[in-house]
Amino acid sequence: MKKNIPTLVILLSGFLIIGISSFRLNDPNPSDRIHSRLNKDVDAFLGSIDQLDRILGQKQASEDPEQWVDAFSKVRDDWKRIEYFISYFDPQFVRDHLNGAPLPSVERKVPGISVLEPSGMQPLEEALFGDETVDLELARKLSHDLRSNAHILLDNRAALKMTDAKILAACRIQILRVTTLGITGFDSPVLARSITESARSLEGVDDALSIFSDLLETTDSELHRSLSNHLSASIYVLNGSSFEDLNRIDLIRDHLDPAFQILGELHKMSGLEVPSEYQTQVSALNYAASSMFGNDLLNPYFYTSLTEELDNAQVRELGKLLFFDPILSGNLERSCSSCHLPEKAFTDSRKKSLAMGAQETVDRNAPTLVNAVYAERFFYDLRASPLESQFEHVVFNEKEFHSSYAEASNRLNESEEYIRLFQRAFPSFGMTPVNKTTISYALASYVASLRSFNSPVDRYLRSESSQLSDEVKNGFNLFMGKAACGTCHFAPTFAGTVPPAYQESESEVLGVPTTPDTVNVTLDPDIGRYGGNMKDKTEFYKFSFKTLTVRNVAYTAPYMHNGVYETLDQIVDFYNRGGGAGMGMDLPYQTLPFDELNLSKSEQEDLVSFMKALSDTTGLTDRPIALPGFEGHPEWNTRKIGGLY
Repeated sequence: MKKNIPTLVILLSGFLIIGISSFRLNDPNPSDRIHSRLNKDVDAFLGSIDQLDRILGQKQASEDPEQWVDAFSKVRDDWKRIEYFISYFDPQFVRDHLNGAPLPSVERKVPGISVLEPSGMQPLEEALFGDETVDLELARKLSHDLRSNAHILLDNRAALKMTDAKILAACRIQILRVTTLGITGFDSPVLARSITESARSLEGVDDALSIFSDLLETTDSELHRSLSNHLSASIYVLNGSSFEDLNRIDLIRDHLDPAFQILGELHKMSGLEVPSEYQTQVSALNYAASSMFGNDLLNPYFYTSLTEELDNAQVRELGKLLFFDPILSGNLERSCSSCHLPEKAFTDSRKKSLAMGAQETVDRNAPTLVNAVYAERFFYDLRASPLESQFEHVVFNEKEFHSSYAEASNRLNESEEYIRLFQRAFPSFGMTPVNKTTISYALASYVASLRSFNSPVDRYLRSESSQLSDEVKNGFNLFMGKAACGTCHFAPTFAGTVPPAYQESESEVLGVPTTPDTVNVTLDPDIGRYGGNMKDKTEFYKFSFKTLTVRNVAYTAPYMHNGVYETLDQIVDFYNRGGGAGMGMDLPYQTLPFDELNLSKSEQEDLVSFMKALSDTTGLTDRPIALPGFEGHPEWNTRKIGGLY
């Protein structure tokens, strides 16, 4: 049910902000004033944790579980008021120790396999409220660890170097976090308080921005008033909605996305530094983006070794030729587009892709390449990173290209036209422009160009169109809410690249079966991520597969790594049943909740309608009209664009 926002609230919200903003300390520096306010909020959070720890430590704790709910809810609400700030300055510590997913992970920056057990508020919530039988000792340990880690970070809060510019950036990124994680229920896995917590989160942002009201009012009074109105309206809607009835799509379109846009404009106009001016490393999130659902929200150069200067039209066009040219394969019959057909959103409509010789298949099917660049790691088992290294796995694979970079380079050097194209694209490589590096760069440039955030859903969310059916809107709300799809397929990529930093690619254990049979269910034997990198060879990654995008799924059937499901209706039914574990499989590490979603028939149909509306490959699917010739090998000049199979 849509929550209508009374006009009076919108009109009065500006006065509300002015009232809040009237609080001033004598220090004229906003960051000093916010430091004072944050100290109070941080102390409140630490006090709430201390209180929860005391309650759980009492001998009679198990006799009054209602106390747990109140005390834990207070911890969460106090956290949400400071989340924008703490998560901006130390996101890794927050993820690992304060508010990460309740799943084990592998530490990346240590040699060998080192398992990081889940810690923080989410695992504590599951320990306290997730099962009928509570493991109080585990809850006490998690509570004690949470208390210890929170004090380690926040007792030394002065070390978190704050500036006015960084605080504004933190507030803007928090709007993105609320949109992509908060309202989906991502970090309230059991109590389902995410809508209330999202309101507390935006209140924290609102309070922080109120301290900058003089600056923002001077910068542009009309934009400042509009920003205040959108934040107040968002908080009002969230406070008046339950998890299931929140109209997420219109909240984003009407208020959250405009607030994101306006705060970005005000920040830039204020004269304060924006992140690109003080960050020393390339960021995945493009702070200059005007919309959370725009084509420029993410920076493709974070995920590839290419630079913006190197990624020019000449490199991209060369990459396109190479992508469709079977000259790279050992038998001159296969190209990249053999398995990535443009008309199929760069998939191949096969359960498993054809292998060299067309007599057998490879182990899995071909995932879409549209928006594929926005991932930290590649392939279903996440074995390759960055994007350029993906091609190496194809070139050397006996079932795919069965070739080598040396062989490919030698062939390309026998074409005067190819040599000219490489020289034009890579002038800095001098007399040897054709090599492993330039081939990889060119292919990466073309794949990185296959980007689209211009589906009917995107245009609606950006207020560029008012045309979207009620079924699609309801499907979006279900996807981001009750159906829990958005807790793994994160907006706006609707893939497993985790917001708001978008620096990490997730995989999931779903329990994918060998057949669509829902009665005699057997687990597909492919071990997935467990068999990819040696560092991921741990039990909880067995049968885990990369979370792919659901954009353009209308073109990419069959689904799952083994193509077990032919239709989107079957896919939705699989998730509605709770995945493999929900259908009776013994999967101790399944990351998909195995409870039934209890989606009605019409709700399942609306989900499918929404996913189909996430389609757009406009301008991405054309093929070259001809391939470069080879003077000394006339027999090569009859090769087919895109390969024979």
